This record gives sequence, C-alpha cells and structure tokens, in this order.
Amino acid sequence: ATNARLLGVQNRATVLRGDMQHPPLKAESLQLVVSNPPYIAEAERHMVMDEVLYNEPHSALFSENNGLLHLAAAIKTAAHALQNGGWVLLEHGAAQAKAVHDLLAESGIFKKIENKRDIAQLDRCTLARKGL
Repeated sequence: ATNARLLGVQNRATVLRGDMQHPPLKAESLQLVVSNPPYIAEAERHMVMDEVLYNEPHSALFSENNGLLHLAAAIKTAAHALQNGGWVLLEHGAAQAKAVHDLLAESGIFKKIENKRDIAQLDRCTLARKGL
C-alpha cells in the first residue's frame, strides 16, 4: 500500500492480504495477476546470499515441492481470478522456468506462455495469457 501511494497508483491498485491457497478474489475479476511468491527450494538454501537469508523471513523465501508449491498456488489463483485475455506474470528461480512453463501449460487455461530473462540473462519470469 505504501509503494502504491509513493508511485501514485493507489486509486488503480488494490492491496490485499490473504492466504495464497485461498485468496480473497472474485472469479474473473482481474486483468492482471503479478506474483513474486516464495520459490526457493530448501535444498538451495546454500545458494541464498547471507544478507537475504538472515534478513528475510523464511516463509518469504522458501517453498515446498522443490520451490514450486507457491508458484502452483499463484497459477491456480490466476486461473480463477483472471478474466479471459488477462495476464499472469510470475517471478521464479532461473532453474524453474521449464517447470513453471509446464505448470501453466498443463492447466489447459493459459496460452502464449513465455519465459523472460532478467538483466543477467537468466530465465526469471514467466508470463501467460488466459484463454485466447
């Protein structure tokens, strides 16, 4: 909410707090879902920078099922909440691009699935369009 105010978009953005497994969103009510969920697998703990590991809550970083549990929940949420033609954008680990692409494709709901690279040329974001 603070960021929305600072960026001057508070009248166009709604900030909600909720459980990712049961988000408080109406069916087909959104045009865009953006998620940066916890996605680090516990086995990758040694790869996390110390300043991140010791300053961020564990629950904000790590996810079960090889880091895919929260990403799968975000995909389920997007499938429910997006209008036809709406977009989902998911940040994930560089090694998870194929798995996230596959989760979106397996849903049968998302089309135009694309992995995007970050400034370091690592596949760190996947976007997809519902329907169409």
